[in-house]
Amino acid sequence: MQFAKGHDMSFDYNMDGLGVIYITVPTVWTVALVAGSIFLFRNRDLPALRIRNIPLCVGGVATLHVYLFLCMIAYVLNGNFPCATEFWIMSIYLPLGIALYHASNTQLLHVAMLQKKFAPKEGTGNSGGSDAKKPAWRILVQKLRDSGPTKRTLHLIGIGMIAQQFFFVLIVFLISKKFHDNFGLVEWVNKPTDYREQASQCRKGWEWWPSIAWQFAWSWIYAPYLLYKVRSIKDTHGWRLQTACTCIAGLPASPMWLAALYLPAMAPSTKTFVPPLWFAPSIILMQGFVIFVPCYQVFKNRRLENETRQIIAEWEHKKKYGSTYSSDSTKAGSKWSSSDSARSFKSTRNPELYTLSSLEKCLQLNPKPLLLFAALKDFSGENISFLTHVHEWKTGWAVQSPVKANFLRKTEIRPTSDRLRRQQYNLAVRIYSSFVSIRYSDFPINISSAHLRELEALFAGAAAKINNHAADNAATPFADCTSRSTDMEHGLPSETLAANSHAMVDIMPSAERKHYSQIQAVRISFDGNLPEDIEVPAEFCPGTFDRVEASIRELVLTNTWPKFVNAGFAENVEKPTLKARVEGCFGEVGDMVSKAVSNVSPKRKSPRCDHDDGEMGGTRSSSDEQKLVG
Repeated sequence: MQFAKGHDMSFDYNMDGLGVIYITVPTVWTVALVAGSIFLFRNRDLPALRIRNIPLCVGGVATLHVYLFLCMIAYVLNGNFPCATEFWIMSIYLPLGIALYHASNTQLLHVAMLQKKFAPKEGTGNSGGSDAKKPAWRILVQKLRDSGPTKRTLHLIGIGMIAQQFFFVLIVFLISKKFHDNFGLVEWVNKPTDYREQASQCRKGWEWWPSIAWQFAWSWIYAPYLLYKVRSIKDTHGWRLQTACTCIAGLPASPMWLAALYLPAMAPSTKTFVPPLWFAPSIILMQGFVIFVPCYQVFKNRRLENETRQIIAEWEHKKKYGSTYSSDSTKAGSKWSSSDSARSFKSTRNPELYTLSSLEKCLQLNPKPLLLFAALKDFSGENISFLTHVHEWKTGWAVQSPVKANFLRKTEIRPTSDRLRRQQYNLAVRIYSSFVSIRYSDFPINISSAHLRELEALFAGAAAKINNHAADNAATPFADCTSRSTDMEHGLPSETLAANSHAMVDIMPSAERKHYSQIQAVRISFDGNLPEDIEVPAEFCPGTFDRVEASIRELVLTNTWPKFVNAGFAENVEKPTLKARVEGCFGEVGDMVSKAVSNVSPKRKSPRCDHDDGEMGGTRSSSDEQKLVG
């Protein structure tokens, strides 16, 4: 049997050796994509997949796959496919698939923009005015702009597809006699008499320009624009690299398709590699990156979680039995990265930094570097922000309680307790709205349905009344509760509520501080009172968030925290001491900052995320922060 008879539009099926390959390859690829898609859907609740909008990704892949499969079997069909049907498929599935695909790529930009809310710059705020004085079309445009890149792209896709289908494709199909001989306005330029030549010429001409123009717009205009917008994103999920590769992969398809159709030099190759097949390599690469890169990230995160637990278990075992830890025994940690930088700090890795106590110390003393890393690199800033706000909320219970049992406590304990419960409930509703509620939060934390139902029973009704159809800023839900130097009404100095954050905020340079979330400088005040018609549930207590807090802390410990520790060690190879890092990055300002650190140390240990070796200290140099931000 001849391996390849060639594609000649003879309406005879090509079931030769090449035809079998063209059937086998898309079949195997379909099975692989289905398996990968099922895996993603089954694990869609994992943190690394929740942010990716898996339904949108799979929808774009499936739409492109319909066109890919027809391109792959075009050689086998050998003309046994109506030209009009091919016209509609190329006019619908190809542009729609490309559009949905780039909409899923836009999800990276959308997530990165939302996560920046957890690390806002100073001076930002809601400056928008009321919509009552704006024309309706301006309100509509403003809502479209505020909807986020992904939703905005989907809206534009819908508008573009409607315009293309009704004003271009449908009109072209009706007026051109290439697709039907009975009616139409535009005749063939030179209608061939041979049926094979007629079928070949039908697949060329101006009728195909609208669909290919749409693909050109997405691949050669929008894709470079998207690459420019995400150029500064350096995430830990490989998402930017995936987006860059997929955008580049889609570039050559349309030019090669046009060259195969119209260049005489390409005619010999079209016998075995039909023109539509030039879309296949680009589509396969795009599908592979969208489906299998997230699958790889799932396995990578699972390995990271297992190795973190192993390091913690080994540390606790050695600590329990009193043995000292040897850096030569860090075998599990050496698997985390195969890069030279990872090998260079393997001998200095301190396993104690991976423990829960180190994480809690960082959250209590100086969570800002971790918050910045989580928001801008790991896209999990909502977890760190939630833990920090809950810590501040719990501090409110202790700070506002009487410390001595005297006659003042006996006379004021009842009204103070009632007022305290309402104030704390008000703040708890804000935490619920900003971090837990699916309705009000841009980034709800990942908790079990049982925990969600418990919090909904306590806060859902009050949140609906307080929010008034507007979600709070998830990064700073206490922003409207402006602090005062002294709350005279309650007799509580607000400096007491932010004592742990003063030292670090004062010595941080403005260039560094402007990128930080002001989470630790938030001072809880009680200007925003709970509405009178809202009753505080009897079940509400200081331990309301305990179970959810423990769940999120465990999630951070096994996902974000080890990534943060590894990144800090990698930077500290070149800057082993705090003083060297400060002096090397701030120059003349370094002496002043070092003195500020030394002045704080005798009174209270300087806020740090580590222990005694000066690594990953609470006072990070501006160059270190630029690495996180950049």
